[in-house]
Amino acid sequence: MSNRNALVRKSNWLITASYKLTLNEQRLVLVAIAKIPFDSKEIKRRVVITAKEMLDCFPDIGEKHVYEEMEKASENLFQRWIRIEDPNQIEKFRWISAKLIYKKGEGRVGFSFSPEILPYLHQLKEQFTKYRLGDISSLKSVYSIRLFEMLMQFQKTGIALVGLEEFKERLGIADKYSDYRILRRKVVEPAVNELNHKSHFNLTFKGVREGRAIKKLEFFFSEK
Repeated sequence: MSNRNALVRKSNWLITASYKLTLNEQRLVLVAIAKIPFDSKEIKRRVVITAKEMLDCFPDIGEKHVYEEMEKASENLFQRWIRIEDPNQIEKFRWISAKLIYKKGEGRVGFSFSPEILPYLHQLKEQFTKYRLGDISSLKSVYSIRLFEMLMQFQKTGIALVGLEEFKERLGIADKYSDYRILRRKVVEPAVNELNHKSHFNLTFKGVREGRAIKKLEFFFSEK
């Protein structure tokens, strides 16, 4: 089976979590998530990703750069945090645990997901979102990938409404783009345009006002 047909499954709490990853860090994480056995009772924390698997799904990385990009992305994951806020508490934890193995000359990266994140990835029975790796393989913006996941969460209705500050928090840009017009031009419109060109969605959006200010974003989407 092509790596592009592998399924990514995430708890909806993880879909709406706050974190910031580079494009290739995001890609590496998604390939790793797709390798977790979904129905197995045994929790598989450790995964190994090969350069071939990465190139199969993301050929734009290029054979000349894939080893370097995998190594850099995996090393940077040590420093990356996720913040999940539910009605009762706020959790903050790392993506991966302390041990990382990069096989020099073999194009393989091995790491273990942190134990704190596994409940959001393994044996999910309800309130989770799934999609194929191939659905996001051509996207070249981390904002486009995150927006795509948010839309997939509401695929049945075709409408997604999110508060402006919450949207920025999810993308790890809470301290940027205080002016809605700049946020729209720099983040929202490029992500929407890329999804319209490269995903299976037809997508539009509008800013929702409360008083004089835009406070929410509403996305409308349907299958092409």
